[in-house]
Amino acid sequence: GIFSRKSYDIILCTNGSFFSGIAAFLIGRAKGIPFVYNVQDLYPQTPVMAGQLRSRNAIAVLEKIERFMYRRAARVSVITPSFRDNIVAKGIAPDKISVIPNFVDTAFIKPLPKDNPFSQRYGLSNKFVITHAGNIGYVYDLETLLEAAVQVRYVPNIEFLIVGDGVMRPRLYESLPWLRATCDVQVALYRQGSARYSMPSKVYEIMASGQPLLVSADVTSDVWRPVEDTGCGICVEPNDADKLAASILRLYADPALRVAMGQRGREQAEQHYSREAVVGLYQDLLHRVAAGSEADRA
Repeated sequence: GIFSRKSYDIILCTNGSFFSGIAAFLIGRAKGIPFVYNVQDLYPQTPVMAGQLRSRNAIAVLEKIERFMYRRAARVSVITPSFRDNIVAKGIAPDKISVIPNFVDTAFIKPLPKDNPFSQRYGLSNKFVITHAGNIGYVYDLETLLEAAVQVRYVPNIEFLIVGDGVMRPRLYESLPWLRATCDVQVALYRQGSARYSMPSKVYEIMASGQPLLVSADVTSDVWRPVEDTGCGICVEPNDADKLAASILRLYADPALRVAMGQRGREQAEQHYSREAVVGLYQDLLHRVAAGSEADRA
């Protein structure tokens, strides 16, 4: 804090709340050191889009604080290109913003045999498994998944697995690598507009698992782009059960395509979203900011 006697070269502050950013600014000013503002969510835009914040006065105040933090930070790091575009539109110079994704633990989530303790326990070793694993919330388009499931119900040995969140999450997390390995196709399905400013960690986890990814999201979203650009899965627009079912059947009928997509996803995860890759990006950014601060003081 401000009254600490410890010496620091730089502050890295995540925008978990506006107060954390204000604290970083005050400590940095008192200590004479720069701070990097790490944007994990767009505030107040995220709660406004979710309908959690409606007061015009509160929104106006929070928007002023948001712009203040962007201007005062030595650098701003964001987790997706759309975050960068959003902040640039608010008057912040593009060269002040660095895009650094969140990482996935590629040593923990990795390709594993389909015939494993999890698949054996639940009788899934010889099934074609399509899985949604994660939070079962409003942003996910699970109704369309159920409609697609009805359309392909005649397919032999096909199973749809929906694994949700809750009090058993810690125990489930221990089995997550085996759960991912049990799947033949993993889905990340978002309602229209809900993935516009979002990059869920589950997308990186699926890529790291070496399984093909079936995405439903807005065409311009950060969820759609990496899947389409790398060829690690299939993208369809939200609320289209027919295309979703057709994509499932395509993957069901073509094991070689599933393997190729899974391999591309794993390669991308290792090269761009692993802990080592992301830490290297942060290290480079922080060294550049610290060097610039020393030059300013010289």
